[in-house]
Amino acid sequence: MIGNTKLTPRRRSGLFADLQSVAIHGAVLALMAIGVGGLLYKSLRPGGWLSGLTTGLVAGGSWSILFGIGAMIGVGLVVRQWLDAPESASSRGDLILYAAMGLGVFFTFELIVNGSL
Repeated sequence: MIGNTKLTPRRRSGLFADLQSVAIHGAVLALMAIGVGGLLYKSLRPGGWLSGLTTGLVAGGSWSILFGIGAMIGVGLVVRQWLDAPESASSRGDLILYAAMGLGVFFTFELIVNGSL
C-alpha cells in the first residue's frame, strides 16, 4: 500500500521544523552571499587584487601579459576538468558551496571586528 505509515520514514512536521529549516537554509544562503560579495569587493575595488595583478602584469612587459593569460586559461581548464569528472561530481561541487560559506564566515568576522572590509 502506498499510504502505509509503517513503511514510510518518520519526518518532523509542524511549525518548529519548518522554521528550523528556513533558518538553516537562510543562514547558508546569507553566508554564501557575503562570501561571494566580499570576494568580488576585494578583487574589483580600486586598489584591490585585480588592479594590483594587472598593474604587475603590465609593468612586466608583453611576455608577462601573455604568460598571465595562458596561466589563467590553463588553470581554468584544469579546474573545469576536475569539477566535471563523473566519478565524484557531487562531492566536488559541494566544495564550491563550502568555500563560499567559509569566505562568508571570514568576511563576516572581518566586518564585525574591523567595521569594514
